[in-house]
This record gives sequence, C-alpha cells and structure tokens, in this order.
Amino acid sequence: MSTNQIEKRILNQKVRLILDFPYWGVAAANLEVIADPACKTFYTDGEVIGYNPEYASSLDDEELLGVLAHETQHVISGHCFRGIGKNPEIWNEACDYPVNSLCIENGMKLPKGILLNPEYGKKFAEEVYYLLCQQQNETQSAKPDGKQNAGCENQSSTASPQSSGADSNTSQGDQSDTDRNETTPTDSSDPEGSKPSVQPYIGEVRQNPDETLPEKWKQITLGAARIAAGKGKLPGGIKRAFMEVCAPDVDYKSLTYMFMHTVSQNDYSWRKANLTYLYQGFYAPSLTDESLGPIVFANDCSGSVSDFQMGEAFNLIKRLHADTRPERLTILHFDDKINNIEVYERNDLIDKMVPIGTGGTDFRPIFEQISTDDSPIAGLIILTDLEGTFPEIQPEYPVLWLCNKRNVTAPFGQTVYLDTRN
Repeated sequence: MSTNQIEKRILNQKVRLILDFPYWGVAAANLEVIADPACKTFYTDGEVIGYNPEYASSLDDEELLGVLAHETQHVISGHCFRGIGKNPEIWNEACDYPVNSLCIENGMKLPKGILLNPEYGKKFAEEVYYLLCQQQNETQSAKPDGKQNAGCENQSSTASPQSSGADSNTSQGDQSDTDRNETTPTDSSDPEGSKPSVQPYIGEVRQNPDETLPEKWKQITLGAARIAAGKGKLPGGIKRAFMEVCAPDVDYKSLTYMFMHTVSQNDYSWRKANLTYLYQGFYAPSLTDESLGPIVFANDCSGSVSDFQMGEAFNLIKRLHADTRPERLTILHFDDKINNIEVYERNDLIDKMVPIGTGGTDFRPIFEQISTDDSPIAGLIILTDLEGTFPEIQPEYPVLWLCNKRNVTAPFGQTVYLDTRN
C-alpha cells in the first residue's frame, strides 16, 4: 500500500472519529498526523501523531480508528507532559493500561498485543507507574547475582523512540479477552499470515517540555466533552479520564506509603491493610517490625505551599510516623535556608508543626543539613512547588517530592502530586 493510500485511510478514520466518537475526534483534530518511517508503530508528543506507514498499512480500518483514539487519549490525559524524569519504558507502559482499558470499554478495536490489566485499568498513570516500579524492584532484588537494571527514576524521557515503546516488552494477547490479567507475550499472529508479527507496542508517548500545552489541552478536552455530550456521545468511563487531566491529583497518600515501603527494612504486609486508614480513602500497609531508619521531612515555607496543603501534608507525616515508626523523624522548615528543626523519636507524639520562613527557595541547605548528621537516613520527603535551586550531586538515599504544581518533575527522586485545588 502506498503512502498516499494509507494517508487517505487514516484521514477517513479521523473524520469517522469526529462523527462516531466526537470526544476523541474533536480532540484529534488538534493533532497533525504525519508519516514517520523512523518510528516503529505510532507515537504522539502532544502536537502530532506520527505513524510508520508500513505498520499502519498492516492494520484494518477498525484498528486504525482505535489507535487514533488511543494516541489522542494519551494527549488528553496529559501523558506527554507528566513523564519527564521517569523511566520512559515503564512510563509508557503505565500510561497504556488506563488508555487501553478506556478504549476497549467504549467498543474500540485495538491491535493485538496490547496491555490490558483490570487491576491497572482504572488507575492513574502515576499510580500504575509506581506499582510497576515496585514490581521491578522486587524482581531485581530477588536476582541471585544481585545485578540490577536501570531504576525507575532518573531515566531520560528523551530516549530514542525505539527504546521507549508504550507497551515495553510485556503485551496482552487478543484484546477481546479483557478479563485476563496476563502481561506475558502471547501468540497473536494472524492465522492467514497477512499481517506482520505482533509489535511490542502500538504507540509511544513522547515527552513535550512546552509548558503551554497542558493548559491548552485542558481547554481542548473540555470543549470536546461539551460537543460530545451535546450529541449524546460522551464515552463511558470518561469521568475517570477527566479526573486525570482536570483534577489530576493521584492518591499521593498511598504513593507516599509505597515510598516508605521501599526505603524500609521492615516487613510491611500490603496484603493486610491498616484498617485505621481504609475508611479515609487510602490503603496503607500493616507493620510487623520496628527497623525503619531515620526519616527527614522538609517543609517549603517560602510561601508557595498553601496552608491547606501544608496541613494535609503534616497530617500525612503524623500518620506515617505513627504507622511506620521510624527510628527518628526530623522536620526541616526551609526557604532559602533552614529556619527551624523539629526532631521526634520513635515513640514521641507529634502535636503540631511550627513552619518558619518567607524567603526564596533553595533545596541545597536540606541536603547540607542531612550531611552533617553522622547517622545515615532511610529517606527524605520534601513538600514544595519544585521552584528552587537543586543540588548538583544527587544524594544516595531515596527522595520523594510532594509537589503542589502539575507538569513539573524533580531532576531526581520520585515526584508525587498533591491536591492543588485548595
């Protein structure tokens, strides 16, 4: 099939998307579709949808329609703007689970070999990302030779397209079997031999650093939703996608507990929930041993964090201290310097926090203060908007950034996003 022929087929499906699925169709109208033989399948960067002509020719019209919706949903969900600083393969995989689930839920046909998992399908991409990272860490720690591959963080998101496929090396068989929870490759070759073998992924999410695009796409998404709703064609399950792009505040409490789990030597049991906090809307592990080392919480007092957000973070830290019982909790209140230090031992009660500071933001004093302590820490949690001066050298201990601003990522460590609506 010639390039002109496949281009015409894609254009026809783009028009059909507007008519039959206006939510995706109206949004896709804002994305230029270009032929790119250098890519393996499809990709999007928030401005274009690129495709490999040979691969696109191997798809039937229904699959082309589904892939266009798939790529458009990646942009709608902000996946092209939220993965900077993350491992690109794992981020692509994490983004594909909810997007594929949404497409299949609305009757789309996707190429064979896609990722489907009921456990991940209704989660935000960041949450799936950290779950996948946790699985990878557990797998690597179990290796007899002790060798590990690249971790989840500090991986360039500008890797070559071929090295960061959306579905990585794990794939689902025929997507019609949506209840399966497998992530190992299955033989889904075309029995008639008319199509090439299953591709490792059907589309790549490329990161775009343009800071204007997230807000632009939020407005495009709202407009597309209004048009689709007016026609009675708003896709099912779209409320979940709306939450991701318009109120994209993942359950940071659960993610913070996951972080504590990874830095702890304790035997946490994620199979046995801490019932104290289940009713509050987030899942916390039970603790069976006391061996968690010192933890540091750094509180940005420069004025960029609201009182509400600071209070929410403080309540979370109190729960973490009571639940995980670190050897010591040190709270550093900082702006461009350390203004106040609070220290709590394992059995202390934390009544209140005394934030002090109004200046600019410099993260370096935090790490300098920690380096003066002879006792190594198990991990560092920082509440901030990520606008400040970072240290040139990455610390050896784990760092979790609780950020109240979307679409920014710390240069190292894990970034989790707070509720920014207050």
